[in-house]
Amino acid sequence: MTKKERNQMEVLCNSDIYRIIHKQLKENGVKVDVDTVRNVLETYSNLCYTCLSNGVRINLPNLGEFYRNVHKGRKEGYYNVPNSRDAHTKFDKNMVWSKEWMPQAPNWGSIAFYPFPRVKKKLREETEGKC
Repeated sequence: MTKKERNQMEVLCNSDIYRIIHKQLKENGVKVDVDTVRNVLETYSNLCYTCLSNGVRINLPNLGEFYRNVHKGRKEGYYNVPNSRDAHTKFDKNMVWSKEWMPQAPNWGSIAFYPFPRVKKKLREETEGKC
């Protein structure tokens, strides 16, 4: 999926999520206000971020798990660098490239999500031929 296609999809905003959860809980007989739902979800997101930054996996019930994916930083050495880097111009065939020494960059992490296989299978079955 391209970024353009992703940007054309509908978006479920925070306030929509809070209201939907509140409505569902109310239908199930649980008396809770929207602010409590918001506080619980914000607490869960803070907990997830803290766990991810410390290298702990987090299960999202009935969907999958979040984990921290570690990316290796750049090795130190000489790299070809275009002259447009400082001028912020587009790449073209007349660019001048120079070799520059670059120090080692540190490793860094990103958030990754692994859906449970049963969820992937179920979604595929339900959406097959509908896209």
